[in-house]
Amino acid sequence: MATNTTMMTGNDLVSAFRKGEFEVDCIQMQLAQNKSEKPVVYSGRGFIRLTEAGHLEFKIYADSVSNTTVLDSIKDLAAAESGKIYDDTDFFTLNAIDLSRNNWSAENILPRTHWPGPDALPHIQGSIQILRCTGGHFANPRLKHFLRLHFFDEAEIPCPNTSVDQTPGGPTVKHDNAKFEVLGCEFLITKSDAEIIVETQSDTPFAPYFEARVTEGLQFILARSLSSQVLVRSDEGKQSLELSSAVPKAVRIKLDPPLASGYQGYLEHSWQLFSLYVDYITKANRGRYWHTCSYHLHNACEASANSLDAWAVGVCVAVEGISSLVDVVETDKEKKAKKDIAESLTEFIDSQKWDVILTKRAKGLLGQLQNLRVIDRLETLQAIGHVDAAHIKAWSKLRNKQAHPKHADLGSLRMDEIQGTLDLVSKTTVLMYHIVFHLIGYRGKYVDYGTYRYPVKDYPLESPPGT
Repeated sequence: MATNTTMMTGNDLVSAFRKGEFEVDCIQMQLAQNKSEKPVVYSGRGFIRLTEAGHLEFKIYADSVSNTTVLDSIKDLAAAESGKIYDDTDFFTLNAIDLSRNNWSAENILPRTHWPGPDALPHIQGSIQILRCTGGHFANPRLKHFLRLHFFDEAEIPCPNTSVDQTPGGPTVKHDNAKFEVLGCEFLITKSDAEIIVETQSDTPFAPYFEARVTEGLQFILARSLSSQVLVRSDEGKQSLELSSAVPKAVRIKLDPPLASGYQGYLEHSWQLFSLYVDYITKANRGRYWHTCSYHLHNACEASANSLDAWAVGVCVAVEGISSLVDVVETDKEKKAKKDIAESLTEFIDSQKWDVILTKRAKGLLGQLQNLRVIDRLETLQAIGHVDAAHIKAWSKLRNKQAHPKHADLGSLRMDEIQGTLDLVSKTTVLMYHIVFHLIGYRGKYVDYGTYRYPVKDYPLESPPGT
């Protein structure tokens, strides 16, 4: 049954989408190839709908076709090369008008064309990643600029504030929201059944792709993979709606968040962490893609849903990647010392008249003197009490274990060996979070997963541990 977009408010439309009941009949649809000269264009009536799997799709019953025939379609299909990335001209852009005269659009579409016969016009189908609608009314913002993101996920979030729910048995008070400010933006985050709603408003324009920064911040404090399926935007009264297909993601994530429900500091410091992280990545990244730190945290999160070895590799690589963001200033004296050592050793190697291949390898190793190693960055943080020396040792041991594995006797696996690996993963996880804390300037509580019973401690560390 088609969705009646005439009578629906923004909330009704979101509700229909959440329930999987979204379907829009279109009186006019056009699918045009991203090509400047003689683009293939299909036009006609059709529909856009949400499948049971949560994916957006469309279908056009063409009544007009430009710059292609059934024979051209067959030739294009035969010319496709497996293993090759699609060219820009392989993609199409969809524009549609529904019965209520709302304008819908989608990009980066790879259509599937079915020709019933040589003299018949085709049916065109395709998947949609992001569907946009402009010109409608989807929110009632109080300030000039407004964003609302809907995450259809069942996740625990810190909710220090309460609301009153009127039920048949009387009013019920529940903790279901948080309010705070980040970068001059007012935030309201609300938790409901299988949904997290993030609203932010400001009298000044948001930073570019601010919705991505918000998602990154939420993923960080929850240690979860998230993607908003509904985005409502309003800028100076001009409103738009984005609906997104469900994105595959790992389930049964084992990575623990920096602060966890039930532990001291969870309600008081979680949104402080979120705010500092969003501030940090917004200042460092103005593009549509995630910040480097977010990619590494995301990969560690996804890896934790798999085998213990995959989990270990994920957190080890994340530590290496995130530590590369730490600024370490070398003095002129240190730089000169490295240069002098490299030059002296190069002269010595040349004087030995060794095998050409071995000489080249030896000189290659000397080149690493000019590069800061991960351990150099970590020891710099350890010296100022921002990471624990014991955690650095755990990371190093775990990394070497994964990079240079020994053949295991699968018939005699011991629980103490598994426990030992889990201990190393836990300590490396805390090290990963400590590096992030240093980058964003966090001061507050954290859960020490590297110690049994998971005590809550203060960051920065009171004194350089392990010294």
